[in-house]
Parts: sequence; C-alpha cells; structure tokens
Amino acid sequence: MTLLHRLYKSEEALDTRGAVQVNRGFAITLGAVVTLLISIASAVADHGRIRDPTGDVKFDPRGRLANRDITRAAWRHASRDRLVHAVSVRGNIGNPETGVGQLPQLEVQVVRPKSSRSLCRYTVSGRTARITARGCDASRTKRGDGVSVEKVSRHTVKYVIAEDALGNPKAYEWRFLFPARNCRRCAYDRVPDRGLERHKLHSKRRPKVSPIRHVVILYQENHSFDNVLGRLCAQTGKCDGATTGVLADGSTIPLRRSPDIVPKVDHQTRAQNRAINGGRMDGFATIHGCRPDEVLPRRDYGCFTQFDRDQIPNLWRLARSFAMSDRTFQLDSVPSYGAHIELVSTTLSGFTGDRPEKSPRQAAPGWGCDSHLDAPWQATPGSSISLQPSCIPWYGLDSDRYPYGGAYRPTRVPPTPTIMDRLDHADLSWKIYAEGPGDGGGGGYLWAICPNYAKCIYTHRRNNQVARTDVIDDARAGRLPNFSVVIPNVPLSQHNDDSMKAGDNWIGNVVSGIQNGPDWNSTAVFILYDDCGCFYDHVPPPQGLGIRTPMVIVSPWVRPGYVDSNRASIASMLSFTEDTFGLNPLSERDGMAYDYSQSFNFNQTPLAPVPMTHSKLSPHQRWVFNHPRENPEGT
Repeated sequence: MTLLHRLYKSEEALDTRGAVQVNRGFAITLGAVVTLLISIASAVADHGRIRDPTGDVKFDPRGRLANRDITRAAWRHASRDRLVHAVSVRGNIGNPETGVGQLPQLEVQVVRPKSSRSLCRYTVSGRTARITARGCDASRTKRGDGVSVEKVSRHTVKYVIAEDALGNPKAYEWRFLFPARNCRRCAYDRVPDRGLERHKLHSKRRPKVSPIRHVVILYQENHSFDNVLGRLCAQTGKCDGATTGVLADGSTIPLRRSPDIVPKVDHQTRAQNRAINGGRMDGFATIHGCRPDEVLPRRDYGCFTQFDRDQIPNLWRLARSFAMSDRTFQLDSVPSYGAHIELVSTTLSGFTGDRPEKSPRQAAPGWGCDSHLDAPWQATPGSSISLQPSCIPWYGLDSDRYPYGGAYRPTRVPPTPTIMDRLDHADLSWKIYAEGPGDGGGGGYLWAICPNYAKCIYTHRRNNQVARTDVIDDARAGRLPNFSVVIPNVPLSQHNDDSMKAGDNWIGNVVSGIQNGPDWNSTAVFILYDDCGCFYDHVPPPQGLGIRTPMVIVSPWVRPGYVDSNRASIASMLSFTEDTFGLNPLSERDGMAYDYSQSFNFNQTPLAPVPMTHSKLSPHQRWVFNHPRENPEGT
C-alpha cells in the first residue's frame, strides 16, 4: 500500500485537455509527493549509468526509458528535524533553455517522532539531524523497498513511499522548497502548496496547485471604478457599478459620457478625503475640476463622468472575458507618488503621499532619490508634517559615497523592505518596465518606482528597470520574469488631460504580447489604476483604505466572466504574489489581504487568448499624444 493517491493525483492536474495548454518543454507537474529516507546513508542514483551504491532509491519500473532522464536523486540532512530530497533530471524539465535542471526540493519533517508505532520507526534528532532506524530490518530498507522515484512523462515526476515502511505517517509533514536554489532559471508550471505550506503525509486532502510562474502588474493612472467600469456593470448586472452620482445636498446627478481626453480633476490627498466625506461619498462636487462653477467647457462636474465600451474596447472585453474585482480599494487616499511607493512595499514610509515640492535645485528628472527633492512626511499619523528627501534610504550602501543612505541630506525616513527584497532572496526574477530619466515621450520616469528606493537606484538592481516597451518583446520571446510592474509613459497612462483611447491601445498591445507568447499558460496579469483621479465612485471605502479603483485580472486560469466581490486592496496583488511563490509578507497589510484566490480555478481547461483591437486616434487625440507634459500636474 502506498501513500501516492492520498496526496495528489497528477493526472487530475494535467488531464487530456489541460495537457494541450500546459505542454511546454520546460514545464513540470509535480505529482504525488512524498518520499522519506529509510537508511542512514544518503541516497545517490544516476540511472543513466545505473549507479546506486547505497540502494536507498530505486526507479520504478527500472526498464522504463523515461526514467533515464532522472540523473540524480539524493537526500541531505537539514536543521530543525528536516530531510531534504533533491532530484535532478534532463530532457524537457528544469531549465527552459537547456532542458536540464533540478526539480523543486521535497522537504519532509518529523513533527511527532514518538507517534510512529510500526516495526520501522524513523526519528530525527539533534541539530545535525542524524537519522536512526529502530525495530525493523535494515537490510530490507537498504535495498530500497517501499521507495521509488518515477518520471511518468516529460512533465511529471512521481515520488512514492510505501506506508508500511514509515509506520504511522501522521508523524511526518512535507512541503516543496521552490525553486531549487541551484537552478536559478528553472521554470515549472505546477507546484503543489506554492512552496510554503506544510502538508500532512496521511491527509486525504490534496494540496493546492498553482500554474502561475509570472505575475504582471499593468499600472495605469487615475480612475475610479465607476468612471471606468460603471456602465459595464449597469449593462451586465453582474457587478456593483453606478451611473448616477450624489451631490452634497443629497440630490443625484447622471454620470455623463466622458470625453476621451480625461478631465482634469484634483486628486491630491486632501481632495480625495474631501470627496469621501466620511464615507458619504457626496463631496466630489467640492473638489477642483468637479465644481459646478468651473469655467472651462465640459469641466463643470468633470468628475461625474464615465466611459463607454467604444472608448476603452480592450479593457471592457478583458473584463467580460476574464475576471474583474468590484471591491479593490486604494491602499491609502493618496495620489500617484504615494501609490507607486506603496505598490511594492505596502507602506508610505511616513510620506503623506503628495508629490515632492518643486525646487530649482532639482538634480535629475522624476521624484526619486536622484532628484534631490523633498516630499511631505510625518513620523506618525496626526503629527506635524516636515519636508524630507523623497527617497527611501538603505544604509547598506558605501557610507563614504552615500552618507545618508542614498538621500541627498540627512533624513528621518526609515528603510523599508520591498517585494524586490523578497524576490531576490528567493532567487526569483523581477523587472520594472518604465521610462528612464532620458527617455522621450513625457515624464513617465516620475512613476518608475526604482528611483524611489536607494536600494534599487544605487545598486545593481537599477538594471532591473528596463525600457517600457521591452515587456512586449520579453512576452513574445518567453522571457517574462517571475514578477513585473509595467509603467506607461505619460501619453499612454490615461492620466488626466491624456487620451483614454491611446491608453487602451497600450493595454491591448501588452496583453496581446503576453497572450501570444510562450508564457501565457503560466501568467496572471493584473490591470489596475493607481488612484481615483479623482472621479466619482459610489462605494464607501472600508476603514483605512482609499477610493475603489478598477481591477481586471487576465489569465488562462481565471474563472471566465467572474466578478470577485471580496474586499481587496492594492496589497492583494502582493499577497497573491507571495502566496504563489512562497514568500513572506512585507507587513500585516499584505499578510492579511485577500489574494484574489476565488478569481482563479487551476483545475479548469485553460482559457484561450482574447483578440485585442487597435483604435484609431482622431487628429486632436494624436496631437495630445504627441505633445506630452514632462511633469503632469496633480499626479
């Protein structure tokens, strides 16, 4: 009797229909999943040369040709009562370029050593994790009876252990260490438990499986949910959207069709809080750009507007074809400067979120450490506001060159961990696709994120910020990193005073590149907007969060047409990333955030790509597109 099918049936993860979609040369389905060392000596086997000096691991069946791709299987001892099993393979598994690599390592831990009651009792004791076997036939176990490693297909490796060899399996728990540290470029489509959660050896409950190996955040500018998707919700009746707004006197006002050039509305921190008005959502008509006495044509009540399908056809089609959230809120009521800081850290590090002050001493474009600008900051909420360098310092830099941790002068801003730290520690790849300081096309370098963090801009990490358009090339070539943030330039950002249709074309180009690239079956794309803009939305934000913004989730593994109404925030994307790759959370905000898990179904037949369109711009739209602003006011 084996424990194989009590854990995870690989044929369910990669059935006949799913295999067509997941059939990539470097992908791997890790099937049923537990093996335990049953001898003191480490097991080493090279089936290519049929070398197995200790006899601890056998390949089953020995004559099967596929098993010759398993080149090495070995156990090693680890601290804290752990055993780690590593299997190396060749041919269609592991490194996507060479087809050779190592699988995620299996870790088995003895959690209740006294509960094993069979003749074969295995315990791990001491910091050196010495293994002892008592009360059983050592010669039997040394022959490898009850333990097998089998490659059942080019996508599946199976670990099996006989129950009678272990005794009481309740004494053990297991998980995968992902990815294998000595295979930095390995890629896998399916790994049970996402690399973090421990599983009981004898549980009938199968572990979770995620095929996602690439998380892409497409971060646009300045729109509320009702402004972008309110009319879609009104048409379908499936999501919570409004087509009328509420004024301060309680009367209602229709949300008229927005012009393509996005109305200019104040959306600084104070304006956003005034619009929310304690949760009554009736203060929008009091902010600049939305008051009834605005003098410019069609700027009166400018925030009480929304878009139709013909204005943003790609986003609407993606929202209807894949999944969307109608309960994703800003992490804080802040404009773009603060929103981009906390996108990768979940915190403002004390900054109020409003943009840095202009200065004739500005040393570089943008708002980051290299700009030598100051931004409003406060030590605690409610304390007095001071101006501090617009830089998150890191004191691991050369102190002679950077005496203030990368800030241009002494700073009270504390160092802050980011998702880039977690990814680097786990040997996972990441990129920020954004404008550089010398790139044309407008001031997109303002939003590039990397310059805000000294640990990014003043270390080798700055090489992870690459040209905005590289995302399409990387997607088409199958070179997407594990995690990426895509930042548009100003003309494509859908920012106030820019073309909504031009930005929708950009969204379509990026998504089309991903859909038609080799990484499509292992990718999740999150399309969202950094702040409200500040356009009307009728849903009061939960305590501690900001105004609701659009969220569209694109992946072959999302539930088609699904509307996720679980309360979420910008930190939810980090929570999804951390759960997918087995990373520790940065703070309670992402640690406690909902991770969009109900939007995904990893057992479904993968969804097919959806064609994107390219809308023609009018002469005026082209003029706006070709004359971007270097520093968009009020971002």
